[in-house]
Amino acid sequence: MSLVGILGGTFDPPHNGHLQLARAAMRTGSLAKILLIPNNVPPHKQSLTPAAHRLEMLKIFARQEQWLHICEIELRREGKSYMIDTVKELQRANPGECYRLIIGADTALDFGSWKDAETLLRLAPPLVAVRPGSSMSADFVKDGPAEISEHGRRILHNGRIEMPETDISSTEIRRLIVTHEDAREFMDDAVYRYAIENHLYR
Repeated sequence: MSLVGILGGTFDPPHNGHLQLARAAMRTGSLAKILLIPNNVPPHKQSLTPAAHRLEMLKIFARQEQWLHICEIELRREGKSYMIDTVKELQRANPGECYRLIIGADTALDFGSWKDAETLLRLAPPLVAVRPGSSMSADFVKDGPAEISEHGRRILHNGRIEMPETDISSTEIRRLIVTHEDAREFMDDAVYRYAIENHLYR
C-alpha cells in the first residue's frame, strides 16, 4: 500500500506557502506523492477566480516537484466540494493507496465544522503543519474543538509536523496584485506571470 498525501484548497493563487506545506509533509510523512486537489465550490469560502484559471496556475505550480500531481476530481463533481466525498471516491478508485490529508493548524482547530469530520479523520488521518507560535497548543487533545471526539483530537494531535513560520497567504497576494505591488517573492515566477498576463485579481 502506498501512502498518498492530499492537499486541497482553492489555490487562488497557489504560492510558496503551499509548496512549503507540501515539502514539510513529504519530508516527515513518508508519502509516495501528493495530490493537489483544487475545489470546485468550496464550502467555507467563495473563490474569486474561475476554476479553469486556478487549474492552469496549479499545473504550472506542480512542475516545481516531480512528486506533486494534479487531481481534478472535485472540479469534475457538481456542487460543493466536500473532502469526505473526495476521499471516498479516491479510495474506491485506488484500493492500493492509503491517504493522509495535509492541513494547517488553523484548519485543525476548525475541523469540527467539516462534513463527517470523524469519518474523515479515520479514512485519511491528517498531517497537521504546526508553525512556531501556532495556536494549536500542546493540550489540543483536551482543549481542541468540542465537536470532535477525544479520539479524533488525538488523531489530529498525533499528526503534527513542524513547518517554518510564513506570512504568505493567497489573500495577501491577491491584494498585492490588485494594488500593482510586486508579489513575485511569494510565488513561482511562471505562476505570477500567468496571473498578470491573464489580468487576474484586477
